[in-house]
Amino acid sequence: TGMWQRPACYQVSGESRHQAIEREVKMVRGGVGLFEGSPLGKIEVRGKDAAEFLNRIYMNNVPSLKQGRIRYALVLNDHGTITDDGVFTKMADDHYLLSPSSASADRFFASLEEWHQTAWPQYDVIITPVTTQWATLTLSGPKSRQLLQSLDSDMNFTKEAFPHMSFRSGTLEGVAARIARVSF
Repeated sequence: TGMWQRPACYQVSGESRHQAIEREVKMVRGGVGLFEGSPLGKIEVRGKDAAEFLNRIYMNNVPSLKQGRIRYALVLNDHGTITDDGVFTKMADDHYLLSPSSASADRFFASLEEWHQTAWPQYDVIITPVTTQWATLTLSGPKSRQLLQSLDSDMNFTKEAFPHMSFRSGTLEGVAARIARVSF
């Protein structure tokens, strides 16, 4: 029923939870770590009115985002309370990838559909939940770029070609991949 369980750490024999977390943090901060975060929400919005539709949803200037770039996003309710935060990516002029939090992905998708159907049905948009269609692997740490560059890919991972808050689409070890350079 939409409930995801994530381990807080991976303990080895004879290690306390605190020791395991400390060991893992040191490994990532000094090298590289991999986090399997596939439950993170993923929603695609396509159509000629996608930017204007999303501009009514987010507390950000959606139309000014350039293709291949990512922006942090806040969603507020009618009372000004934050109901979700995450990022959105402009994949093309008529194609956005939204990344709401895991806990609210289904609710956020339903609210997008409701807004489209009741408030702005004139907008040419198609809203598709794709959370289960794409895995999410988060690579963190100072050696992340080095690891990515050692893999077979048609994407350029240099700092100049892949700046902070940008997105690339291509292949990684022969598999279709979407790579977002984001920090939280």
